[in-house]
Amino acid sequence: MKKSLLLLLFLLLPSIAFAQTIEQVRPFSIWGEFFWHFAAIDGNIEFSDDDLLGSDIDLDGTFGLDNTNGLWFKAGVLAYERHEFVLDYRTYNFENNGTTVSSDISFGGITIPVSVLMDTSLDYQMFGAFYGYRLLNLPVGYLSVRPGFEIISYEVGANADVIDYEYLDEQVKG
Repeated sequence: MKKSLLLLLFLLLPSIAFAQTIEQVRPFSIWGEFFWHFAAIDGNIEFSDDDLLGSDIDLDGTFGLDNTNGLWFKAGVLAYERHEFVLDYRTYNFENNGTTVSSDISFGGITIPVSVLMDTSLDYQMFGAFYGYRLLNLPVGYLSVRPGFEIISYEVGANADVIDYEYLDEQVKG
């Protein structure tokens, strides 16, 4: 039994060494990564209309946009151990249904009071494409320059469930 195992190992060693040699001279390698990624939102926005300044709004405080998870996908090709081609895509969706606005919101001469219930959302998508060149390719890592571009799309929505139209008419006529 031991002799047959040793003979098998002895016969397999040249094929393993040959496979490693083939792998080292491979002209292309393809890779991909999928992440289920945690995202938090923090920041302020200001509503304005022409010359009228609106309220400064804290996104996570005023609208109650909670933390969320999103998809992050990266894929690439490495050609001849130096040239990198990478695609990057990310998407997140923040939403909060039926939150009470935590401070007055003014926009275009209209004020939405604190007590109004709103459905809020922010959709984020990003697509990027990059070309890189590996300047240093060492056994323990590499140094790469990777210029490219990103296209980012934001869609923000706020929908009031209950609005006092008489109050709003008074604000507009005001």
